[in-house]
Amino acid sequence: MKKRKKGESIIAVTTYKKPKKKLPIIYIITSINFGYKYINKRRSRDGIFRSYLKRTSPSQEKYFTIKNRRTWGWFTSFKKAEQSVLENWGDIFEGEFGWAVIEKVEEGTVINVPTKETWYKWEGPWPMTDKGKIGGYKPAKKPKKYEGIIGFWG
Repeated sequence: MKKRKKGESIIAVTTYKKPKKKLPIIYIITSINFGYKYINKRRSRDGIFRSYLKRTSPSQEKYFTIKNRRTWGWFTSFKKAEQSVLENWGDIFEGEFGWAVIEKVEEGTVINVPTKETWYKWEGPWPMTDKGKIGGYKPAKKPKKYEGIIGFWG
């Protein structure tokens, strides 16, 4: 066996044999809280770059990221998944999750890749904060900074 140099890695490549019959599809709903965090420009003494919700030092840089997310549900039909988002079943929004995404995934293991995404953004007040007026999720475009990223449910 060849001796590896410091910093080299071994990568295992596996093949995936597509099943002969079509696998069932599930629709996964994830609620997401996008926002800004602050990161130290230098590593801490333990070698880790720390990030914070609030600025703790003037030297920190601000960056856009996922502050929090939660997989909310799984459905066998897109229609039912979309209905649950648009009607905010079980209070998906919770005053915090301004975005929701429905990802179409073939039944199987966690490595399955979504084949379609449908995005929604919360508009209007949350029921707990403004009596009489209620906001809701509306269809939206995926945030530009996340256009090349998939698999939010994991």
